[in-house]
Amino acid sequence: MNNKYLIGALLVLAGCVSHTNDSVTLRWNLSEGEQLRYSVSISEIPTDPHLAVHGIDLLNNSELREQIKHRLVNVKIPAPDFEARLIRHGGLIQASVLAVSPEYDAPPVNEDEAFRRRMLESRAGYIELLGHFSEEGQLQDFFVKQKQRNLLNLFFSMPRLPVTPDSPWELDVTLTEIGPGFYVQSADRVRKAYLEQVDEVDGERIAQILYVIGEDVKGYFKQHVDNEEVPIASRVSHVAYGEFFIDKGQWKNFTMIAYLSGTGLSQNESMTIYALRP
Repeated sequence: MNNKYLIGALLVLAGCVSHTNDSVTLRWNLSEGEQLRYSVSISEIPTDPHLAVHGIDLLNNSELREQIKHRLVNVKIPAPDFEARLIRHGGLIQASVLAVSPEYDAPPVNEDEAFRRRMLESRAGYIELLGHFSEEGQLQDFFVKQKQRNLLNLFFSMPRLPVTPDSPWELDVTLTEIGPGFYVQSADRVRKAYLEQVDEVDGERIAQILYVIGEDVKGYFKQHVDNEEVPIASRVSHVAYGEFFIDKGQWKNFTMIAYLSGTGLSQNESMTIYALRP
């Protein structure tokens, strides 16, 4: 009996090989006329203290990083309310995200929920995001609004150069925007992507990728020279984990948690989940 279990374990290990220090090139792999589609979930969720981790806190804490990755893998994904489509368009990779009518397992619990569902259904077919990427995975649309630019880059951008676990790359995102009248006292941020490792499963190379993004801003707000100073603190964090098929050139899965906390003109705390699934 023990020999049987040992043989089974060896077969599993034979099907999964880890390439720890390999350099890999991450690219979308789309032939002319081919289209990739993903279900996209974007939904505010109750704040989970285990996921309410600031990106800056993850930089030098490998144990916390492993915990967050485990939780991102196992977090419950809400029903999709968007669809992502990728095609070749004029020598570029065109990425769009369209609203769809969600499918529900149960009727609405109250009139507010029913109204929210009707609003979502009325948006079906509308293009919510649209961007064009170079062969190297760089967003070419400089004119896109910052919030849209953030999502396009988080979902679809790729590192320009080959990467290894020892070579994190910068993500082109800016999460915090504050209007005039804000006097900054401190500002820190991190916006890095990490190739955690490369596994080979049944002949398919799969890159495990972690995004660590955090912005921490403190200061005070004074809209008029005669007004009193109002202290403000804002912490925004996006932490994502995904698996990318290197040879196929497409996401196997991608899950991100966005966490916001702030004090000052308003006290707020919120958490949003973003997920791509084939």
